[in-house]
Order: sequence, then structure tokens, then C-alpha cells
Amino acid sequence: MSHADARAKERLGIALRPHHLLRIIKAGQAKLVAFGEQERLIYDVPSEGTTVRVVVNKELDWVVSVLPAQFKREREMEKIRSRHKTSRRVRQEFFSGFEGDEDDCQTSES
Repeated sequence: MSHADARAKERLGIALRPHHLLRIIKAGQAKLVAFGEQERLIYDVPSEGTTVRVVVNKELDWVVSVLPAQFKREREMEKIRSRHKTSRRVRQEFFSGFEGDEDDCQTSES
């Protein structure tokens, strides 16, 4: 069992089909996510109803590894977006309670 096979099974619970993934990449149907170390490329490859994040060599003839679906930084950004949406919703709910209270906001001129 190759390293990529073991990571696919561990991280995604799937059996890896490296030649199938390489064909998708070469056909231009995968999204280049990042440039890895040692002249490796990282792609998100649609396969069998899911997206597999794979590391391939620059010649596109070998799947080196399978990564988790998101990088650590992507997970952190998702948490920040989620907190922002929650705080926005809370603010909207809070201020919606003041609708119709226009009298409190008017000043009287003497």
C-alpha cells in the first residue's frame, strides 16, 4: 500500500484510484490549490461525489499523498466567518427590537 493509499483511507475512508485522479487533473477538471514543497502541486480533484485534495509531482504522473479536505488556515478562516455571521445575526436581532421606537430618537427643539 502506498503512502497516498494509506492517507486516502485514513482521511477520507476511500480507496484511492491514482490514475483516475491524474486523468482528471490532466483534463483540466481539477482546481490547483497551491504549490507544495519539492516541486509538488496540490489539487482539489472531484471524484465519485466528493473532492479529494491530492499532492502530485510536477510531471503529473504520481499521486504523492492525499491531504485533509482543508488546510489549517482554511479551517481558521471558516471559524472566523462563522463567528462573524453569528455576531451579525445577534446585532440584527438586538436592533430589530427597537423598530417603531422613533419617538425615543427625536429631539425636541425649544
